[in-house]
Amino acid sequence: MDKILELLKAMQDQQSEFRMEMNERLDTIEKYSIQHGEKLDNNREHVSKKMSFIEHKNLELEQRIYELESRFGRQ
Repeated sequence: MDKILELLKAMQDQQSEFRMEMNERLDTIEKYSIQHGEKLDNNREHVSKKMSFIEHKNLELEQRIYELESRFGRQ
Protein backbone atom coordinates (compact mmCIF):
# COMPACT_ATOMS: atom_id res chain seq x y z
CA MET A 1 0.00 0.00 0.00
CA ASP A 2 2.86 2.34 0.83
CA LYS A 3 4.41 1.75 -2.60
CA ILE A 4 1.15 2.65 -4.32
CA LEU A 5 0.90 5.84 -2.28
CA GLU A 6 4.51 6.69 -3.17
CA LEU A 7 3.81 6.11 -6.87
CA LEU A 8 0.68 8.25 -6.70
CA LYS A 9 2.59 11.01 -4.90
CA ALA A 10 5.36 10.86 -7.54
CA MET A 11 2.79 11.09 -10.34
CA GLN A 12 1.10 13.99 -8.60
CA ASP A 13 4.45 15.79 -8.27
CA GLN A 14 5.23 15.21 -11.95
CA GLN A 15 1.82 16.54 -12.98
CA SER A 16 2.34 19.60 -10.79
CA GLU A 17 5.75 20.27 -12.37
CA PHE A 18 4.27 19.79 -15.84
CA ARG A 19 1.46 22.26 -15.12
CA MET A 20 3.91 24.85 -13.83
CA GLU A 21 6.11 24.43 -16.91
CA MET A 22 3.11 24.75 -19.23
CA ASN A 23 1.94 27.89 -17.39
CA GLU A 24 5.39 29.43 -17.81
CA ARG A 25 5.39 28.59 -21.51
CA LEU A 26 1.91 30.02 -21.99
CA ASP A 27 2.93 33.20 -20.15
CA THR A 28 5.95 33.52 -22.46
CA ILE A 29 3.81 32.96 -25.55
CA GLU A 30 1.31 35.55 -24.34
CA LYS A 31 4.09 38.07 -23.67
CA TYR A 32 5.59 37.60 -27.14
CA SER A 33 2.15 37.76 -28.76
CA ILE A 34 1.47 41.10 -27.11
CA GLN A 35 4.89 42.46 -28.11
CA HIS A 36 4.47 41.38 -31.72
CA GLY A 37 0.94 42.77 -31.81
CA GLU A 38 2.25 46.13 -30.62
CA LYS A 39 4.99 46.05 -33.27
CA LEU A 40 2.42 45.29 -35.95
CA ASP A 41 0.21 48.15 -34.75
CA ASN A 42 3.18 50.54 -34.81
CA ASN A 43 4.15 49.42 -38.31
CA ARG A 44 0.56 49.81 -39.55
CA GLU A 45 0.44 53.31 -38.12
CA HIS A 46 3.77 54.21 -39.71
CA VAL A 47 2.71 52.86 -43.10
CA SER A 48 -0.61 54.68 -42.85
CA LYS A 49 1.15 57.99 -42.18
CA LYS A 50 3.55 57.41 -45.08
CA MET A 51 0.67 56.55 -47.42
CA SER A 52 -1.21 59.68 -46.37
CA PHE A 53 1.89 61.77 -47.01
CA ILE A 54 2.42 60.20 -50.44
CA GLU A 55 -1.24 60.68 -51.39
CA HIS A 56 -1.06 64.31 -50.25
CA LYS A 57 2.06 64.95 -52.33
CA ASN A 58 0.50 63.19 -55.32
CA LEU A 59 -2.56 65.45 -55.09
CA GLU A 60 -0.32 68.51 -54.87
CA LEU A 61 1.53 67.42 -58.01
CA GLU A 62 -1.72 66.74 -59.88
CA GLN A 63 -3.01 70.17 -58.86
CA ARG A 64 0.22 71.80 -60.01
CA ILE A 65 0.10 69.96 -63.35
CA TYR A 66 -3.51 71.05 -63.83
CA GLU A 67 -2.61 74.66 -63.07
CA LEU A 68 0.33 74.60 -65.50
CA GLU A 69 -1.71 72.95 -68.23
CA SER A 70 -4.51 75.46 -67.71
CA ARG A 71 -2.14 78.39 -67.79
CA PHE A 72 -0.08 77.31 -70.78
CA GLY A 73 -2.97 75.67 -72.59
CA ARG A 74 -4.78 79.00 -72.86
CA GLN A 75 -1.87 80.83 -74.51
